[in-house]
Amino acid sequence: MTKTTHSVLRIGPLTNPNASLLRTAIASHFQSSSSQDRSEDEDELIISNRYFTASVLLKGLHQDDTTTTTNDDRHCVEDGLILVFNAEQSSSQQQQQQHSFDSLQSIHEAAISTNRAGETLRIIAGIYYNTPPPLSDGSKQSEAEYSRRVLWCLDYGYEYLEIDMSERGRKSGWDTRDKEGFARCIEAVGGCMWSSHVMKQRGGGGVDGGSGNTSCGGGVGREEIVRKESQTATAIEEVGGVTRKDDEQDNAGTTATTLESSSSMKQCSDADREAAAMQSLLKGVQVNDEESNLHDEDEKNETNQQQQEISFSELEHVMNEAKRIRQASKNECMTDEERRKRAGDTAVRLMGLLERLGFDDDSSNDEDDCENDESDVDDLDVILANREDI
Repeated sequence: MTKTTHSVLRIGPLTNPNASLLRTAIASHFQSSSSQDRSEDEDELIISNRYFTASVLLKGLHQDDTTTTTNDDRHCVEDGLILVFNAEQSSSQQQQQQHSFDSLQSIHEAAISTNRAGETLRIIAGIYYNTPPPLSDGSKQSEAEYSRRVLWCLDYGYEYLEIDMSERGRKSGWDTRDKEGFARCIEAVGGCMWSSHVMKQRGGGGVDGGSGNTSCGGGVGREEIVRKESQTATAIEEVGGVTRKDDEQDNAGTTATTLESSSSMKQCSDADREAAAMQSLLKGVQVNDEESNLHDEDEKNETNQQQQEISFSELEHVMNEAKRIRQASKNECMTDEERRKRAGDTAVRLMGLLERLGFDDDSSNDEDDCENDESDVDDLDVILANREDI
């Protein structure tokens, strides 16, 4: 029996009431937006966008997989982790409180050891209510603390968010391109390429799954076979008609024709009929080959378009990550060597995506000019500066 794949997104620690509140808010958002595809499992989120549909199980960090379902037909993949802390505490309180930012280090290590820290999506969420973000007062101490948190998140592959969980905070920020807070959290969960994702067919209205592709391919094959058989039958019928007509003409001929002449005419007639039949069959095969080539080209174009759309989504994620590195660099909390390394790694990822998208035509012309420069850092700064101007 084939098992269905489900992604697992864990959130915790649930001993922090804010983690439970964020979990409820995320589940409520996706369940209300996908009411037609709502699952019987209260932990399952059906995430559907214009590109794909995915099944994600939203579980607590230490929640047992068998507590919500007894379905043995599911294959679960640990894909994501959201760690929550109380952002309203001061720096001195952060070092003493149980649900502080520094307490997440041990929680992260425990999640790694138990294979519950998926790498597809990782978020650190600092929760506060109704007030401005706690580290937005502009003081050097706040900037240093913010940079320390962002650098820790970069080291372990997390995205750092500060989320206002008040009613007003959950409703704001949805109309901006660079979302923040709760809106950004939902955007990250909804746009992540989960292991359970199933791509949608463009313009077809269906889900492009494995069985769907098989049935579609089989249908096209059967149609081609039927067309070929029909054309073959038509050609044979035409040949039969020619044969009957020739026989009638031969019977109506004079009896003075010699046996040798009759045999010669029959051989000539048979050759003509075989040539006509062969020409008809070859014509049908050529038409079918052209239709098959057009069908394959359409499928190839559709696949390339889907891959390009996915690459654009990944490009947006890399640009956001690069923006965070630039912001941390402005606070002067990292050395030049560390800045070069982080910016260089991000630039390499960015250039790889641009190459996949076909924007590498001029790269060879500038290779010699950039040989002795800090090219990765400079290119990244230029790209980010242009993006901020836009």
